[in-house]
Amino acid sequence: NVSESGEVTDIALAVVAAKLLKSCNSAAQSNELPEADARRFLGLLLHLLVAVVQRRPAHHYALTPLAGLIAAAAAKGQGDELAVAFQAVCEVTLQRLSAAGGVASCSPQDLTPLFELLLAAATDLEEALYGSSVFGQLEQLAIAALGCTDRDLNRSLLQFLVKFALSSDTRVQQLFSRATPQLVAALMQNFHQWPAATRQHSSKLFTVLLERHSREFHTALLQTWQQPGTLDHIGEVSALALASIRPKDFSTGTWSAEQRETCVQLFNQLRGQRLKAEENLLLALCITPFWRQAFLGDLAAVANGAQTVDVLLAYQMNHAFERMRPTAI
Repeated sequence: NVSESGEVTDIALAVVAAKLLKSCNSAAQSNELPEADARRFLGLLLHLLVAVVQRRPAHHYALTPLAGLIAAAAAKGQGDELAVAFQAVCEVTLQRLSAAGGVASCSPQDLTPLFELLLAAATDLEEALYGSSVFGQLEQLAIAALGCTDRDLNRSLLQFLVKFALSSDTRVQQLFSRATPQLVAALMQNFHQWPAATRQHSSKLFTVLLERHSREFHTALLQTWQQPGTLDHIGEVSALALASIRPKDFSTGTWSAEQRETCVQLFNQLRGQRLKAEENLLLALCITPFWRQAFLGDLAAVANGAQTVDVLLAYQMNHAFERMRPTAI
C-alpha cells in the first residue's frame, strides 16, 4: 500500500522502481504463471501504478510500465479495470501538465511516456481512449506537441496519430475528421523540424491523411496556404501541398477549376531557386506513393539543412522518365 509512504525525492530511486515494475509486468505475462494468478498479479500492478501516478510528482516514470501493462491486461479480459485506471491517470496527468504551463513548459521526458500510454490505449483500449471525457484535451495536447523535436517524443506521438487516423470505428473517424484542420496546420508548420529517425512515421501519417482524409486534408492545406504571410516563410510547405495532389485528382475533376487555379497561383509564388520551377513539377512529385514519400523525406532534409535544393531536381528527371511510360499516371 503506497498511500502511507513518503514522497520519493531521489530520481535514481524512481528509476530503479520503474525498472522493477517493468520486470513485474514481464513476470505477470509469463506463460508459466497460472491464469488466475496472472490476472490477480496484473490487477495488483495496475492498482499500484495508478496509485503511484496519483501520489507522486514524478508520475511520468509510472506511465511507461503502465503502457506496457495494457496489452497483457486487455488480453486477460480486464478491460473495465483498465478503462477506469486510464481515465484516472489521464485526468491527473493533464492537471499536472496544465499547472506546469502546458507543452511549452514541459520537458520531452515528461511528455513521452504519456504518448506511449496513448499509443498502447489506441491499440488495445480504443473505446476507453476515444470515449474518455478528457480525450478532447488529449487531442489538443497531441497537436501542440507536434512542435517538439525530441526523437522519442516525436516517434510516440506520430505513431499514436497514425493509429488514430487508421481506426475503423465510425465514431473515431468522425473525431479525426473534426481534428484534421488543426492537425494539418500544425503538421505544415512543424514537419520539416522533425528528426530524420522518425521519417517513416511522418511519411505514414501523411500517406494516411492523403488516402483516407484527402478532402479534409486538401481543404485545410488551402486554408493554411491562404493565411497572410504563410508563403513568406514556408514555401517548402506549399511544395509539400502540391505533392499531395494525385495527378488524376488534379486533371480529371476531383478538384474544382477554382481549386486547380488556386494551386497554380500558389505554386507560382513559391520561394526558393529550385522550388519555383515549371508547373509540370506539380505532377512529377506524386506519380507514385514511393516518390511522394521520398519527396517528403528530401524536402524535410532541405528544410533542415541536411540537403541542398539540388536534390529536388531528381523529381523533375523522374517526371521526364515517367512521361515516356503510357501507364505512368
